[in-house]
Amino acid sequence: SGKTWEKEEATNVAINQDKHTVEVDNQIYNYTDEIIVLEEGLEMDIADLDPVDEVTLRGYRDKVWVIERTNGHGSVSLQNQDLFVGGTLRIGT
Repeated sequence: SGKTWEKEEATNVAINQDKHTVEVDNQIYNYTDEIIVLEEGLEMDIADLDPVDEVTLRGYRDKVWVIERTNGHGSVSLQNQDLFVGGTLRIGT
């Protein structure tokens, strides 16, 4: 329908979790608790999105229903972190 929309390759997306709003290209959209946030097809927490991420937004009328992170800011997770207790981990030095 003409009321559905999609914004691809969006960056500098500002998410206000208190107001449940998403701002992109000077346009403010609302979202509900039912929003779906994805990366590589897997659900993720909206709090993990960063303005430097590239995302695709999909919505209906003035609401965003899906945010898909297509190019992320990156992250590091440690496995077996008990081996690092008391130690130092340096990245990029």
